[in-house]
Amino acid sequence: MKRTRLVVILSLLFALTLGATLSPMMLVRAGAGGFTFNASKGLIVNDGVDSTDVTVTVTDDGNPVPDGTPITFDVTPVDPGIVTSTLSVTTTGGNATLNIKSSAAVSAVSVIHVTATNTDVACTSTCTSAEFDITVVDAALPAQPNSTILAAPSSVAANNTASTITVTLLNAASNPVVGVTVSLTADVTGPNITTVTGTTDGSGVATFTTSWLNRDLAAPQVVNYTTNTITGDSQSGTFTKTIPVTFTTPALPADGPSTVVAAPTSIVANDTATSLVTVTLLNAASAPVAGKTITLAETTALGGITITPVQPVTDASGVATFNVKGNVVGSATFQATDTTDTLVLTADPVTITLVSPLPAEGPTTVSAAPSSIPADNTTTSLVTVTLRDALSNPVQGKTVSLAQTSAIAGVTITPVQPVSDASGVATFTVKGTTAGTATFQATDVTDTIVFTNDQVTITLNTPPAAPGPSTVTTNKTTVIANNTDTATITVTLLDAASQPLSGKLVNLQAAGSTSGLQVNNQPYPGANVLTSVSGVATFVVKSNTALGSVTFTANDITDTILLSSDTVTINFIAPGADKTQTTVTASKTSVFANGTDSATITVTVRDSSGFPIPSKQVSLNSVSFPNGITLNDQIPGFVTPVTTNGNGNASFVVKSTVLADNVVFTFQIDTDGIVLDDTADRPIISFVAPVPTNTPTNTPTLTPTGPTPTSTATPGTSAILSTVFCNYTQAPADGVFRVTISITLRDQNNQPVPNHLPVPAVTPPTAGLSFSSPALTDANGNVTYYVSSVTQTAPNAVIISVTDQTASPPVTLSQTCSIIFAAPGSTPVVGPTPIGGLTTTPIGTVVVTATATPTAGLMNANSQGPITGIVVAYRLRVRTGPGLNYEILGLLRYKVTIVLLGRNRAGTWLLTQLDDGRQVWVSSRWVKVSRARFRRLPLIAIPTRTPVFVNPSSFVVPSQGQGVGTANVAMLNAYSEPSQDATVVGMLPRGTEMLVLGKSTDGNWYYVEIGDNRVWVPATYVSLNKINGSTLGVVNSLSSS
Repeated sequence: MKRTRLVVILSLLFALTLGATLSPMMLVRAGAGGFTFNASKGLIVNDGVDSTDVTVTVTDDGNPVPDGTPITFDVTPVDPGIVTSTLSVTTTGGNATLNIKSSAAVSAVSVIHVTATNTDVACTSTCTSAEFDITVVDAALPAQPNSTILAAPSSVAANNTASTITVTLLNAASNPVVGVTVSLTADVTGPNITTVTGTTDGSGVATFTTSWLNRDLAAPQVVNYTTNTITGDSQSGTFTKTIPVTFTTPALPADGPSTVVAAPTSIVANDTATSLVTVTLLNAASAPVAGKTITLAETTALGGITITPVQPVTDASGVATFNVKGNVVGSATFQATDTTDTLVLTADPVTITLVSPLPAEGPTTVSAAPSSIPADNTTTSLVTVTLRDALSNPVQGKTVSLAQTSAIAGVTITPVQPVSDASGVATFTVKGTTAGTATFQATDVTDTIVFTNDQVTITLNTPPAAPGPSTVTTNKTTVIANNTDTATITVTLLDAASQPLSGKLVNLQAAGSTSGLQVNNQPYPGANVLTSVSGVATFVVKSNTALGSVTFTANDITDTILLSSDTVTINFIAPGADKTQTTVTASKTSVFANGTDSATITVTVRDSSGFPIPSKQVSLNSVSFPNGITLNDQIPGFVTPVTTNGNGNASFVVKSTVLADNVVFTFQIDTDGIVLDDTADRPIISFVAPVPTNTPTNTPTLTPTGPTPTSTATPGTSAILSTVFCNYTQAPADGVFRVTISITLRDQNNQPVPNHLPVPAVTPPTAGLSFSSPALTDANGNVTYYVSSVTQTAPNAVIISVTDQTASPPVTLSQTCSIIFAAPGSTPVVGPTPIGGLTTTPIGTVVVTATATPTAGLMNANSQGPITGIVVAYRLRVRTGPGLNYEILGLLRYKVTIVLLGRNRAGTWLLTQLDDGRQVWVSSRWVKVSRARFRRLPLIAIPTRTPVFVNPSSFVVPSQGQGVGTANVAMLNAYSEPSQDATVVGMLPRGTEMLVLGKSTDGNWYYVEIGDNRVWVPATYVSLNKINGSTLGVVNSLSSS
């Protein structure tokens, strides 16, 4: 078989990055014959020690050769320095291995080629491998990846502290390279480099030190150190090594940040006055340097200077101080030196000026010419200050100030020559706007000398008012003649220089009618007014008569000057009603339709400024109402207009004898032709069925053995039977929208409590809420309050609670209502229909008229509106009970609408009520009522005049997790399941006591036991009196059934 030799040279480029240690095995495939080479290292050094194992895996026709197959290795070039193990070997596990190393003598050999031959006569495929190469590098040359450069420490202060830089050169076998010359350079100028060992030693190490003295180094700086170019082995080539060293700010003083200051910088040259020179020694980072000895020296030649060290060694703040004095006039410059570090602070010298002795108060004079001027803010007096020393010699170059020591306002002092000249003279001018005598005092500011013994006085005389500059103005030219609307006339008195004149008496003169005219709340002309400091006199004018145009002129009484050149004219007009300011309110929104209960609608007519207008005629605009409604005991269409009183109010008393929901009332102002048809000005009143008066007088009282009926001779207000209802649960907090709070007080026998004072309260206390005035309950125990708010509480609600203050002691009602006051402009949310309140009546008390006209009245126990039905029989028999065996009382006509009070358990008979109050039964077959409403009808136990409800017959002490509760509404529905959609199985009157067995999973329902019955009731309408344990247990609705 012909054998083809394919030579493949393994790429060793990755050795340049990984160093002498290559990946453990290297793979070469040699043709289809099947020779696979692996080497422990692909690179060795020529030191006669480093070696690699070359292993070949042999196959023949794709199958591993058997153990003992003879293999012959061929190594080229042939060189005595190349040492191998035996070239002829046999396979073990299909593998044959050859060890190769090279001595230093083999310097010219860079690659050793290895081939393998399968010398077994049975070889049928390719029997000779391709070449496998081993790279040989010079052991005397360093390898870049194995060589290192290190700095210790890597960060030092720039105060000559040294860092040691170590360069270590290793060859490809990680052995030291000896005798290589290494040098080091820095990338910035300044740091010192010292060579410790410039040639690598037996460990391949060369050593250097570096340091830097840099006082002005304010922030850390990194310096990079780089070696010279080093010749590496054939794989590394030439290379350099770089290491960074960080130099930090030294704790040495620096000239730039250090400071030298003197205080004061000017002293008297009397060899006594001193200036304190402060030297603050700082490093380059402006940190104080302590413990340094400082000297201070004069660098000028003034002479006569004495320097005394106060604190020559810097303290923790870097401060050293010296006193300087002298006896020669002139300027002296001083320079500080840090002798500890031999540092001269040249950047911040300090100069001290030595001046002549101070002026004396006695010889110094202050004079004014002239000594009297008009207070016109124009004419001036010249004040001259002459500075002299104790020997009366003039003192030059002193800054002088002049100040008033009196309290005359409006005085102006202007410096003319504030620095004394060669004659010691400084001058000022003085003028003023206020009359009086002003006193002035001079001060030598340079030497802080006040000349108190030589003050000068100038008299300022008051000028007269000038008509031209003086003004008369008004804030408005039209005033409504309602004796409330006003205009403000402002008189400003000025002199000829337009300066304000204070203390002048001024009044007004009016041209035109003055009947009813008032000035400053006094009949015209009113009292004289004294002008203020600003020259202003103010007059407020108003009238109760439409005077027309009136012209006002100001009169300066003090100077007898009439300011005729500047007048104001005001037109006093009759007031007109303003629709947006006029309001219409109702005292309550729910009225019993009994012809006696009433609500008062008040129309308050106001003008555009919001002031009430009397003598306006107001009438009813809308006249389409159900028959039976009256205003001021007159039927709509014939209601006499009402004239507004002094408060702008016109009142209408509204009553009704018929039931009607949401009746809207619209009024108009006849005098001005304004219809008050805005929604806020159209009160809505519902006329509802009267509250019953035939409720039981006994209520059950819970005792340890069960409820026992008790009676009270003089029952007081009942906290449980009384009710509170808010018609809105959310309202805008705009201060206008009002929520109606309807309160009904009832005693322990469920009878109305009249003439009592229930007072609402709010929790938590909230500012910005406004309640209507307190009122007493009427004959039916009813009273209405209104509340509005300017404070938003959303998303939280305020709780309205009510306390009967007349009761002794006061009684707080159990029921409350909640209101959320939201942002102005938000939509109000109507509250739920009340239960047991003003518009809800217990079953069996409201008369339903059996006529062809549908009527509204009864509210069922669910408080979702009256449940009504329509008679669909031509004549429907009315019986005393739910069955054909009961007596027939009469007939109901076809299509009559009746209110349904209840049903029997079979649902075949319905309970209703006649005009005379009798409760009767009709067949449900002949009454049309929706399925949903039919299910809401309560079950009536037995056919009696008053429906019999499920009541407790006995009571037991509650077990753990159970409690005792009381119905707190007039009539409480009992359900078969904890859902409003469940069947109503009965009703519980207010005060019914029950054993609470547990609650629903959501806590909204209680599972209760009444006698032998177990039912579900809404938790909201049950007051828990006792719980055995910390909380009620949870009852699953399925298990309860």
